Amino acid sequence: MHSTESSTAPPPPPLEHAHHQPPPHIKAFHKLAQKTPEDADILDFFTGAVSDHHRSRLKQHATISGTTAAEVFARFSGKQNTTDPVADIPIYTHSSVPGLLIVPNLLPIPTQQHLLTTLLTGALSDTETHKTNLHTFYSIPSPLPWFSEPPTTTLLPLTDIHKPLTLSQALTKKLRWMTLGGQYDWTAKRYPDSLPPPFPSDVAGLVNGLFPDVTAQAAIVNLYSPGDMLAPHRDIAESVGKGLVSISVGCSGVFVIGCDEKEEVLAVRLNSGDAVVMGGESRWAWHSVPRVERGTCPEELAGWGAGQEQWKDWMRGKRVNVNIRQMWD
Repeated sequence: MHSTESSTAPPPPPLEHAHHQPPPHIKAFHKLAQKTPEDADILDFFTGAVSDHHRSRLKQHATISGTTAAEVFARFSGKQNTTDPVADIPIYTHSSVPGLLIVPNLLPIPTQQHLLTTLLTGALSDTETHKTNLHTFYSIPSPLPWFSEPPTTTLLPLTDIHKPLTLSQALTKKLRWMTLGGQYDWTAKRYPDSLPPPFPSDVAGLVNGLFPDVTAQAAIVNLYSPGDMLAPHRDIAESVGKGLVSISVGCSGVFVIGCDEKEEVLAVRLNSGDAVVMGGESRWAWHSVPRVERGTCPEELAGWGAGQEQWKDWMRGKRVNVNIRQMWD
């Protein structure tokens, strides 16, 4: 394997900068990609929509060898004696955002399926260890096998401000994120000082096997539906500048990224199985998801529903994005 490490990141901005507003050019481009995506010149490896503007700025940075990738995928899925051949996986850079690595078609469909099962029937069920956006407002039993319980199972609110919530309502729209390892505080925009829960070892092995320079210590798993978006922000709570690995599964999403001091902003359509690594100057860059696109989940994944008939089309309208980062050396 050639090195998958991008250039060295500068020191992170002060933690209080997490509350800063994005610069005007980032906000403007986010709105453009959200409302008029055809004008945003989106880089799309799946359709081959690579304009001359992008073609002149793209460069192959490295390659993950097919042999290494096959071994990592087999180990992750627990099928080490049935290793399927995997082609070498190219990694690209784009001069508009120095340090950003773009990895189209990183995960094959079977690995994507296993990742969904690992995250959504394994980690998600351990509600004592891995918190969600619903923990703030609802009493969440532990463990909770979300996809195995009857959809009418009810979560009771912690106060009378909110109404009871069925699992069907939660999984269809209300469940937005889950944290792994270091439990990020979304209000304070920092990690607690207490010792974090252990990071799931199988997911850590997948990430570290493909990107040896990153040790998985914390992650945010975002669950999107078509029509959802994520506003421009920066991830600056970590004290080390190792690359942030972002893997997408399900419906395609437009990913926008740009740095403070540069007017150039890049939009990439991240399709199922694609990844980006925010390293170097891009580690502290502003980024957003202005669009999640309906009808773009691969058919092989659209029927994933944790093996439960009532959820067999759940992934057809979902994008699951896992953002893995290293918190400290």
